[in-house]
Amino acid sequence: MSNIPYSMLIRNSKHPELIRQRMIQRYYQIRNYSQVAREYATKRQRVKFWVERFEKEGILNLMLNKVLLQF
Repeated sequence: MSNIPYSMLIRNSKHPELIRQRMIQRYYQIRNYSQVAREYATKRQRVKFWVERFEKEGILNLMLNKVLLQF
C-alpha cells in the first residue's frame, strides 16, 4: 500500500468502494486490524468498522451504498 492516508485516497477517488474492498481483502489476508490500519494510514477502528459492515451486509451492499447516495 502507498503512504497516502486512507482519508485522502477516499476523498480523491471516483470509486471509494473499491478502496474499501481492497482494505477488507487485506484484512482477510493477514487478520490483523492494526497492521491493515498502518498500511492504509488510518485508525484500527475504521478498518474494523468496514470489515464488520462487510460481514453484516456483504460486498454488494457496500457498493450499492454509493449508488443510493447519489440520488
